[in-house]
Amino acid sequence: MPVDVDVVLFWVVWDAEKATLKVGDYQAAITWAAQTALREVIGQMDLASILIGRARMDEDLQKLIDERTTLWGVTVQSVEIRDVVIPQELEDAMSRQAQAERERQARVNLGESEKQIADSFAEASPILTRPNPRPCT
Repeated sequence: MPVDVDVVLFWVVWDAEKATLKVGDYQAAITWAAQTALREVIGQMDLASILIGRARMDEDLQKLIDERTTLWGVTVQSVEIRDVVIPQELEDAMSRQAQAERERQARVNLGESEKQIADSFAEASPILTRPNPRPCT
């Protein structure tokens, strides 16, 4: 399932000679390294992890990209995933699934409540069915 991910990458050139001699266009190379790393990291995760695990993804991406760019005299300072956009059809399906789960949980709760009420009536039944003693006159 395709997802669109917006990522901001902050990096610094610490060795200009390496950056210009080892890689002709180091800015484009960093962009390609970042895109490749992003595909790698996202490809190993399920959708739920992508949507809620941004901090971990940021760290993984920074480490992976930095490993690739250090040879060029570039250090990645930080990576920030800004947005994850999923297709509308998938968003609708997830919404329906969440609604179904809420309805299921509500029915479970209702069933448990009814069972508690039935248990209370069962406990009270012997008391309520005892014969009343006759009043003394």
